[in-house]
Amino acid sequence: MPDFRIAAGKAGTAGQPEALSLVEALIHRANDIANRYKLVESNLPYRNIGERPLEEDVSALSAYIAAATWKRIGDEVPSYAFAEKIGRRFRDAGKPVGALLLHWQIFRRAIHLVLADERIRTGQGGEDKLRQATLMNYTLDWATEASLVGFVISGHADGEPSGSHD
Repeated sequence: MPDFRIAAGKAGTAGQPEALSLVEALIHRANDIANRYKLVESNLPYRNIGERPLEEDVSALSAYIAAATWKRIGDEVPSYAFAEKIGRRFRDAGKPVGALLLHWQIFRRAIHLVLADERIRTGQGGEDKLRQATLMNYTLDWATEASLVGFVISGHADGEPSGSHD
């Protein structure tokens, strides 16, 4: 099971681990996810951001994870622009930074794509079902991790503790 605790990988003074900001830890987590799925790190849209990210930083990170999600499952939708459009719609409606809602949309889209993808339905009987189940598991795993990262970033940017969301 993945360990989502915030911890630094390098040592600080007196042998104690150096503390990472929440944002730094989440960026490392996003990098871990990207590496795990062999995505191109040069596509990361974030810049050096502080302890309290701006709304555009949250939107950029959310859109990156959205784009990476769609890249992982092979969707042809121009995902970065689509994710930005969803995020802008939430902001324009006066809602909090919509990372969690954005990733709920991604999660639904991912499930829809897996179920609708006829290219994976080329096997016979059990082989076909195994192929679909495997792709579904990978997709749900990705969408869950991406949602977690977006959720915590969103709560942090809004100035709320990450555990205060329902």
